[in-house]
Amino acid sequence: MLEQNYLTPLKALIKSTISIVVYAVVIIHVVNFSFFAVLFALSVLTVCTPRIMRSRLSSANKAYMKKAGIYTDKVKDLLTGFTLMNRKTRTSFNRENARVVDTLSASRMKYGKAKVMSIVLSGSAITLVDIAVFIMVGILLLNGQFSIGIAVACFAYTQSFVEPVREILYDVNAIHSVGNIKAEIEQVLAKQTQALEEMDAAQGSIRLRNVTAHRSHAAATFNYEFAIGKKYVITGESGTGKSTLLGIIGGLITDYEGSVDLDGANLKNIHAQSLITLNGQNEHIFAESFQENVTLFGTYPFDEQRLHRIFGASSIFHKIKTSSDCQNLSGGEQQIVRFCRQILQDKPIVLMDESFSAIDLENRRCIYQELLRQKNKTLIYVTHEIYDEFLSHFDHVIRMESNVQLRQANG
Repeated sequence: MLEQNYLTPLKALIKSTISIVVYAVVIIHVVNFSFFAVLFALSVLTVCTPRIMRSRLSSANKAYMKKAGIYTDKVKDLLTGFTLMNRKTRTSFNRENARVVDTLSASRMKYGKAKVMSIVLSGSAITLVDIAVFIMVGILLLNGQFSIGIAVACFAYTQSFVEPVREILYDVNAIHSVGNIKAEIEQVLAKQTQALEEMDAAQGSIRLRNVTAHRSHAAATFNYEFAIGKKYVITGESGTGKSTLLGIIGGLITDYEGSVDLDGANLKNIHAQSLITLNGQNEHIFAESFQENVTLFGTYPFDEQRLHRIFGASSIFHKIKTSSDCQNLSGGEQQIVRFCRQILQDKPIVLMDESFSAIDLENRRCIYQELLRQKNKTLIYVTHEIYDEFLSHFDHVIRMESNVQLRQANG
């Protein structure tokens, strides 16, 4: 989109500007400066006409691109659930797809109308320039100030001068149409290139002060301090902000108010991912072998002996470690893959969000024992349920209430 509607028009804009300069010199030399001054003034007014539609055109294009993204996600979503499609559900699937297509089409139509209106406005301005030049040359010819040869030359040079102006109008409209999109991309790139502070270790605490995040039409506010090296378990009903809390600390959610500090440094200003690992419910599993998945293609060393010590002679673990495509594993088996990935990353702060809900009791015990054995690590574990035999080993149990105020149950 940026290449088609920004970079290419920008290059054409430069080319047209050079052409205008060349023909300006020719007109001044062959005709006279007064004629050129009038022609130039009219052309400047013409070039300004796209500003009339700039805001509307840019907003319409941005809305269309957003709807196109929604449609792409919907198609992917429907194809992922293809196994649920049958003779009974096909009509409903088609209706859902048609609903999103209609929304996309309406947005495309709105953008198209804005673009056509902008082109018509620009074309009308160019036509007015042609008419004004024709009238001006006719008057000068009748008054004897121009010969027929000069008059013919004026028309020819005017067309040569105005044609690049016409191209400029088209290019400016195209550039304006992606103005908002370009600005958003520049903001993302600016964030990515921002110099962040390096931290080798965490020693103090993770402190949330008046942190408010808006998710699913509800606001979650957090004021809490997690001590480094302690173990926390967070429970509560769905929708109380547990996953949002981990997303903020883990750096996945950045659009929040307030501040999150790690050892006094704002989380947004440091390379927190070198210290924090987040094992979420939907962390991606690659269509690759167990080793490639847990080491992230060799990023982390593969310590098979350590993993064997955790799971012992577990038959499920033996099956998982020999898998050549981990996307074919069951939900519980994929959760074990994610846990092994987290272990090999060996980061000091571990965040876990319902990470073991589909794992059998035997392997879940192995995982709990390993997590609680790591005395030097900070663990914040979100779950709906946890066995009493392990609950007492956590330093703090936090229950999230419906008003999303953190309340410490024991410490």
